[in-house]
Amino acid sequence: MDNFYSTDDSTKIRNFVLLPKKLFTADSPYRNIPIRAKLAYAFYLRRFRATEYRDRDGPYIIYSDYDIAKSIDTNERYAGKIRRKLIDVGLISAEKTTRGNKIRVYSCTGSGENGGIFFTEHDLESWRFYRFPVKLLDQKYSLLDINVRVYYAMLFDMMCLSQANYFTDSRKRVYFQVSLDEQAARFDISKNSLTKYKNILQACGLLNEYRPFSQKTRYYLMKLDAYEDNADMFYNMTAHDKKAFIKSIGEKFKREYIDPYEGTEKKTEKQLSDAVKEGIKSMGISYSEAVER
Repeated sequence: MDNFYSTDDSTKIRNFVLLPKKLFTADSPYRNIPIRAKLAYAFYLRRFRATEYRDRDGPYIIYSDYDIAKSIDTNERYAGKIRRKLIDVGLISAEKTTRGNKIRVYSCTGSGENGGIFFTEHDLESWRFYRFPVKLLDQKYSLLDINVRVYYAMLFDMMCLSQANYFTDSRKRVYFQVSLDEQAARFDISKNSLTKYKNILQACGLLNEYRPFSQKTRYYLMKLDAYEDNADMFYNMTAHDKKAFIKSIGEKFKREYIDPYEGTEKKTEKQLSDAVKEGIKSMGISYSEAVER
């Protein structure tokens, strides 16, 4: 139970790096830059928010390629490549100093002051962000593809929205009911890719699903403490074995964590299967009498 997100949870912002949603939208000029480049931008922005460095051109940060490599779980050479990519697309500018790279961060919305440099808290709070758990960059999760880790952050965003709208089960556990087709449209990611990411999260204990009678599938995003190191094993399975493994996880989840009548409380006569209707009819009683019994 502790590994479920519930209505009693209060997740602290300091445990996350804020990843601008604008970087992922279909109309964004930055949608095709690598995922790690988007994460690097988020870390640059995070440090930029708290910077005390300023010169005549405005605020800046000092961030070496070595430091950003550690932040986004990559090597220093690739971090340098990412920095140059972010410069090319206009999200940062950089110059070498003896202390490291002198970085200025620019808006991905084009709405900041002075050509897009962020100067005020208002500029930042007007953005919309995915909250990417910094913990996901620990060595423990290194076998998870970076796209899968970002997908977890996207699902966390949907889970928080569900919590705000009281999508909870009988045990106060938060779930969301956004189909893969809807997710594909919202995240601008193909359904096939999302299916792969979803299966990996399920294989590693970070996502569970359950479909109540005559309802949409419920997805339960799990806390990171629920992580099971099955990624490498799952990647190397055959397609048949992957399908069987995911099915067994679903059956175990339903057996151990779902109440027998979960999701059936508000069923009407129209939602009953023909077999159930026939059974009620053979008893010679009405639907309302069957419910009372």
